[in-house]
Amino acid sequence: MLVNTHSPWTIVNTSLGSQLVQTKNITDSKGHYRGQLILANTLRPVFDILEGVEKRANLRASLETSDGTTVFPLLKTTDRSLADKMQKAFPIPLSPWNMVLTADRQELLKPLRRILVITVFFCVASAFLVAGTIFFHIRRLLKPIQYLKKAVDRFGQGEIVPRVEITQSDEIGSLSQSFYDMSDALQKKQEEVERSGLILRTTLDASLDAIIGLDSQFNVVTWNRATEQLFQLEGTSLLGKTLATFLPLEAATSLLQKANQESIVNHFETEATTRLGSHRILHLTMAGAVEAKDRQTWWTLVLRDMTEEKALQEQLIQAEKLSAVGQLVSGVAHEINNPLTAVIGFSELLTKAEKLPWDKVKIDIDYIFQNALRCRDIVANLLRFVRKSKLQKKKMDANQAVQGVLKLMEYRLMRKEFIQVDTQLDGTLPPVNADSQQIEQVLLNLLQNACDAMSDQKRPKRLCIRTSLAQDNIRIDIEDNGPGIPKPIQDKIFEPFFTTKVEGKGTGLGLAISRRIIADHHGSMTVSSTQNVGTQFSVFLPVSPITITAPEIAPQDPPAIPSKRLLVVDDEKDVLTFMHQALLTDHHVVTSARNGKEALEQLQKNSFDGVICDIELGDIKGDQLPLLIKKETTSHVPTFLFVTGDILPPNIIEQFKQKKIPLLQKPFSAQELCFKVRLCLQN
Repeated sequence: MLVNTHSPWTIVNTSLGSQLVQTKNITDSKGHYRGQLILANTLRPVFDILEGVEKRANLRASLETSDGTTVFPLLKTTDRSLADKMQKAFPIPLSPWNMVLTADRQELLKPLRRILVITVFFCVASAFLVAGTIFFHIRRLLKPIQYLKKAVDRFGQGEIVPRVEITQSDEIGSLSQSFYDMSDALQKKQEEVERSGLILRTTLDASLDAIIGLDSQFNVVTWNRATEQLFQLEGTSLLGKTLATFLPLEAATSLLQKANQESIVNHFETEATTRLGSHRILHLTMAGAVEAKDRQTWWTLVLRDMTEEKALQEQLIQAEKLSAVGQLVSGVAHEINNPLTAVIGFSELLTKAEKLPWDKVKIDIDYIFQNALRCRDIVANLLRFVRKSKLQKKKMDANQAVQGVLKLMEYRLMRKEFIQVDTQLDGTLPPVNADSQQIEQVLLNLLQNACDAMSDQKRPKRLCIRTSLAQDNIRIDIEDNGPGIPKPIQDKIFEPFFTTKVEGKGTGLGLAISRRIIADHHGSMTVSSTQNVGTQFSVFLPVSPITITAPEIAPQDPPAIPSKRLLVVDDEKDVLTFMHQALLTDHHVVTSARNGKEALEQLQKNSFDGVICDIELGDIKGDQLPLLIKKETTSHVPTFLFVTGDILPPNIIEQFKQKKIPLLQKPFSAQELCFKVRLCLQN
């Protein structure tokens, strides 16, 4: 049998349809051609399958060999060309062909795109649905929170937040409920604070004292109405101002230094000037409070206007001085009459004697001179005591104050009341910062009270005055052995106008004023008394801070400057003659004038190196002469030395010192006059 296994297959279209035909040649054993064996198989089933694939899948189907040669393009798809195609080859078992499926990529992806669009739409719709659901849910959750925020903002601006009914029972509802509870509590606190602020402001404005609140930097943060009235600053904002706005710079600096050191400052006095120029005397108290949170100190300054009270106090002190002087008059008169008797007597003897040896004359004149000096000292001591003066604290020796008062009281104590006086003065005492006149007034009042208490006493009268150092104070004790003070009235003796003396013997102000004077010196006064045993008053004065000072150098007499042309002016003839002759002994060329008019004429006609002039001249005041000379002449203005017999007020004396104008108070000796003139000519 002849088999040709490599004979090709061909596809032939016949009336029966497309057939797959393979021919094989038949030969005999000798190789002679005998004919052909034709095998034919219809392809209809294959076509049906491929057409079904094309219809269902919209594909192009073909048969290809393994090397990619198309064997059988399908009739229905042979005319189709695909620009963007996708192919997949499937081997056909038991055949040398592959079935190749070719598809248009775009056509193939259309269903996928449709699915994608549907999927995306579904996802977007789902997202919107979810977002909407979440949004409305969050909005429902956040709505109370937003309302709470607005409520907090309004509450922070001070508005009253109305309560809203909370329907939620979750955390938001609890938070809202807590907020409204807090809001209610804060509103109550705010009402309490406003009420407290109103009460505080009413209290501050109702105070007669000026009250100023300061921050840690000592800047003003609050003040009351009295502050504006005191400093005449009505309608002026003081916020942020410093203490220098109210007080002199030196006083403000001293006050702040004390505040930083002590945290509480009491009994601080100073003078201040208001906006309109009024001078006020102020008593200041300052205290600080430390804030717990930031540890800053806030200060409160209280200023009390003591101007009128000080003026009244000075009047009372002066009145009490005069009252004390009234009790001293008899003693002073006695003390002056004795030396005056000697002066008059020796002067009369000298004038009536025809011939006296010069040695005897000198002795008598010395008696006159010494007794005249004694009279001068008594008058000067009395005038110094009664002179109305402003409080001037200086370093003072307490022992000297005691001795000065004892000298004033010497006649009454020893010669009238016959009181045995025992003085025990500590000579090592440090100085005190005090006004000597006022301290002497206190001591004089206590001594007079002791004398009054023992005036009717039959037993021996004893008075003991002691000075000692008690810690940081000088202690002055005045102890008598009088009848004592009854226990029920011991607490009343320092009250104004309270007195145990009979009418006309006292004002009842002595002890009250004395205690006030000591308080002004930051000291204290105590009393202890036992009936039928005696009474002891104790005065305590704080010791002055120790400072190292240069030792005082005793002034030396300036050398004589002879032949100076001097003009002496005084309306008192005897005084004028005395000064004229005294200056002649110092070898000066002296001219005299009896009044201001003569002095001005002399100054216009002649040139002088110095003028010794009384202040009170009647027609022209002596201190006006320098100005008159400057106006009426261009000549040299001489050096002026003013003399006076008047009791000049302390402010006038202070003005002379500040302007460095020489002043000599009468009475004075020839030596004192020449000494003062030499100083003036030397300077």
